[in-house]
Amino acid sequence: MEHVQAVGIGEFRANLHKYTSGSTSPIAVTLHGRTVGYYIPVSPPIPSKEALDKLVEARRDMSASLLQEGVTEEKMVAEFERLRKQGKKAK
Repeated sequence: MEHVQAVGIGEFRANLHKYTSGSTSPIAVTLHGRTVGYYIPVSPPIPSKEALDKLVEARRDMSASLLQEGVTEEKMVAEFERLRKQGKKAK
């Protein structure tokens, strides 16, 4: 389990943007030293430039592999449609 940071309710309220943008760790919200609630982030943080660069590189590699195998967008769509229709018939 990730480390849970404890933050006073006043601090949490005053710096809400800081605690809700980009944080992936849960936060225990306290009042006079007692935990009164938790903030648990549900959306992933904005990806880093490095992560986006890796994604672009992976897309290029996949595109090159598909092209090398003779797979085109049109063939992929046609196969998808064929399988979708086949699935509808099976129901």
